[in-house]
Amino acid sequence: MSELHLHLEPSPSEYFPPLPNRTISFDTVSERDERAAAQSNTSPSKKSNPSSWRQRRAERLARRENTFKLKTMYAALTKDPGNQDGIKEAQDWIEKRLEHLGKDPKFAIVLRGPEDNEVIGWGALELNEQSSIELGGLSNIQSVVVDEAPKKRLIATKRDRAFNWDQLAWKKVDAPFDLIDVGRCKGKKLDELEEFTYESQRGKRNDGKRIYIYIIEEGIQMDVKYRNIPEFPNREQTIYTDHCIIEGHNNENDEDLEFHGTIVASLALGQSHGVSKSATLVSVKYWGPLTDMIDALYKAGIHIRDNGRQLNSIIVLTNGPRDPTDPVKAREIDPAAADTYKWISTLHDAGVPVIAPAGNDRLLKNGNPSREAIDFWPSNWESPNFPLINVAEMDLDGIRSEESQAGNQVTTWASSKAAWVMRKDGTSDEGAGTSLGCGIVAGVIAGLMALDEPPWGAVTGRDRVEAIRQFIRNGDNSGWKRDDKQYGQGNTLIGERII
Repeated sequence: MSELHLHLEPSPSEYFPPLPNRTISFDTVSERDERAAAQSNTSPSKKSNPSSWRQRRAERLARRENTFKLKTMYAALTKDPGNQDGIKEAQDWIEKRLEHLGKDPKFAIVLRGPEDNEVIGWGALELNEQSSIELGGLSNIQSVVVDEAPKKRLIATKRDRAFNWDQLAWKKVDAPFDLIDVGRCKGKKLDELEEFTYESQRGKRNDGKRIYIYIIEEGIQMDVKYRNIPEFPNREQTIYTDHCIIEGHNNENDEDLEFHGTIVASLALGQSHGVSKSATLVSVKYWGPLTDMIDALYKAGIHIRDNGRQLNSIIVLTNGPRDPTDPVKAREIDPAAADTYKWISTLHDAGVPVIAPAGNDRLLKNGNPSREAIDFWPSNWESPNFPLINVAEMDLDGIRSEESQAGNQVTTWASSKAAWVMRKDGTSDEGAGTSLGCGIVAGVIAGLMALDEPPWGAVTGRDRVEAIRQFIRNGDNSGWKRDDKQYGQGNTLIGERII
């Protein structure tokens, strides 16, 4: 049976050698910035403060939105996904109207459901407002909405500096703290450890079957190297949506301004930054609107089914709508939401876990909490009957980050507030956001899947996904609650249960 040194007690001392002559305090943000300044040979007077990096983050995200701002497009939801006559009527109308408007119908996205010949709707429709109203009047069209750009749950890096450790994590020397924290056992202090303990086979079973992590993004920089070491040597060819190919983005590059896909993948299975270094990466690349992201989910589901990988695959879906959404009404009017719900439900029935972020929108109005709980799909669909694995964010003290949304739909917390990640240009930098936590949790689950006897037992289908979710949420060896922290007179911050 494979070994797994992940929050198991007692832990052999040789896995956690003390770090001599090294004292680190995690009491205040200022002390962390002083330490960061010293590590980067930067004067403390030049260090970032929370207000300045928040401002830079806002500017950077605004720049991303302006760069990738989509032209106005529409998405249509069918009333009856199996009504072939109604589907043909709508398809013919869409093609003729797009041609009439001087648009190429081939750019329209067809949202396919899990059942044969099932069409949930259409996306990326370059219609004018009057045409969208006319489309909504067809017999089998339930609603027509604006097809928005997906929102990525990433917080821009706080410092423009690279983290250089002397040797790679393979050699377990001076790994970044977020990675060390994944393997830290209860009772061990972070400043006592300098190594991330992992098994060379984590992510690959003894019977030779691999564990596959499917990451749905606008690309991953598949050939990126850190210090001439490939970050993603265990990978398959990228899967592309039809729209991505038609738009000319069928290449194995990360085309997101913030390299979101590369960052998430590096924490899941990167050789220098990741948890499950022997797992296999499957990049599923989309381009453009939310409806194409959902078509990527469709592509991933078909690929898993056709290759018989239901029991050794994980899906990471970190993007979604920008604004709060009603968990039920969204599925009644938005074809992207309706199709996502169907496909995640189908994947759950097949035994495939799907990981999603809790969101980073807690702080929006003058530093005051405005979106406290998870409030967007698919994350706010989580329930015992819809066992999505939602990941929230804590800092290295084990305290909830200021940005992370939370609530009773959170499955687990990850140390992603100050995570060191792989950038597409081959440098390592610090990032934050609940998307990053999804990568960490995917790596942990991949390691557990590689065991001959996984801790959730020999269950299948939706029961298996729920068993995985419950183990990650409160299993004896899946994590432990960090200590509460006292700040000032009578001010207590609650430590979270971290994976």
